[in-house]
Amino acid sequence: MQFTVSVKKFAVALGVVSRVANSRSSLPILSNLLIKAEKNRVCISATNLNIVSQVFIGSKVLKNGSITIPARLIQEYISAINEETVDLGVNNNKINISTKLHKTIINGTDAKEFPEMPELGAEKSWEIASTKLKKYFSNTIICASTDDTKPILGSVLVYTEDNKTVFAATDGYRLAEQKAKTTAFAQTKFIIPANTVSELIRVLPDDETVVGIKTNEQLAEFSFGDTKITTRLIGGSFPDYKNLIPKNFSNIAVVDKKELANTTKLAGLFARDTAGSINISTNEPGQELGIKTVASQTGQNESTIPAKVTGTADITINARYINDALSQISSETATISFNEKLQPCVIKGEDPDYLQVIMPLKS
Repeated sequence: MQFTVSVKKFAVALGVVSRVANSRSSLPILSNLLIKAEKNRVCISATNLNIVSQVFIGSKVLKNGSITIPARLIQEYISAINEETVDLGVNNNKINISTKLHKTIINGTDAKEFPEMPELGAEKSWEIASTKLKKYFSNTIICASTDDTKPILGSVLVYTEDNKTVFAATDGYRLAEQKAKTTAFAQTKFIIPANTVSELIRVLPDDETVVGIKTNEQLAEFSFGDTKITTRLIGGSFPDYKNLIPKNFSNIAVVDKKELANTTKLAGLFARDTAGSINISTNEPGQELGIKTVASQTGQNESTIPAKVTGTADITINARYINDALSQISSETATISFNEKLQPCVIKGEDPDYLQVIMPLKS
């Protein structure tokens, strides 16, 4: 294998894929990148056996071939080069890297040792703008579980319903649902691991780049620009969450989002030894929302916020969950709606297609 490539493009590509390489794996090959050169382009791949990240870059290929190389070493080395181009060649599994100023040899591993790259047919495919997909994933993953023993809860469900694509995630204590108009051409339903969603959020461009999505029963593939991310999907049944979302509410408060976020954050300072629990109350006669903490060793806090209120009642809820929900709302106002003390609480902004549901705590 022998090729010449732009240092800048090579460094960017290595930065995209290298985080997927697993240096802690019991399989040493997974800490390597697969570099394959053919037909005037180079493909750089990394995998942890659940996710495959690939970037294709144009290059001057003098000899086709492939090799695997330690991910961290090559990424840090190329990032430190301050030159226009770099030449790479392979001889007896040794990678010769040269520029005008530097000559380096890195020991590689035969490409045959690297896991085979999965291939998808076009059973189900659709397209979406990168900024939108990034937003929808960000809005929902915040409610996915971080407990590795419950993979179905550490995921994001994607499915089509009533000419919309729905994204949903729940950790059993809270739920996020985002509905979106997309060009999903067929009925779609798959469960994608939260780790993959996090990786996609990291690498998806902040522009209108079109993301092509292909799925089958085991895999999903996301292609955009010169990048392709392929992931294993999670089997099993996602919780039937629809019945958790109340259709009507007896207590509703519309408040300034920033004011609510700041007040909840203040209350949370005094709720650290009570599992973050705070009390939220609606006061219809006074048209205000009350937020207070229970007395603890730290002390206590009580605040009121002007609000448009219907109903007079209170619930106990996790302060961090409230602020997490508010962080994903883009409008200036937020609406908190609930019924009885232990029934689900719904938080929304002005977007009718996005909501979060939080289960109250026993007071």
